[in-house]
Amino acid sequence: MRLFQSADALEATGLTRSQLREWTGRGRREIISPDVGPNGPGRHALYAWQTLLVLRLLLVLHTEYAAEVGAWAPAAKNLREKFDGTSFPSLWNLSVFFPNLHTALLIDDVSKIGRSGLILPLESHLTVLASKLSLPRPDQLSLFLPMAMSR
Repeated sequence: MRLFQSADALEATGLTRSQLREWTGRGRREIISPDVGPNGPGRHALYAWQTLLVLRLLLVLHTEYAAEVGAWAPAAKNLREKFDGTSFPSLWNLSVFFPNLHTALLIDDVSKIGRSGLILPLESHLTVLASKLSLPRPDQLSLFLPMAMSR
């Protein structure tokens, strides 16, 4: 798993340094935990792309819908769990549906939603993460690791 330091997280998410510290720091709100905690002085927290994507979505909820991010912590943690084991390119045509503050669902067809809730398409967020963090786009073939050849 590829992990990113705080400087990369700030650039990829659009959060301020204080927001990142507040939203992911121990002893603070800790809305979502870093994938690897800082564990001592001079050590940096590390974040997987899945966590950075959740942080981007939380920022949208906060800035565009004036949502109190602390109230969305259960849904954010639920979404982060759903991203585990999911490949980055497979999310490209999906949206996140929040039917309430505790649940997040990945959906491929918004017309199938039969109830109210908040829908956030993922494509624009994935595009930013792909460009800022050099992650694969869905139309990009993965590179194979070089193989050693013997004579």
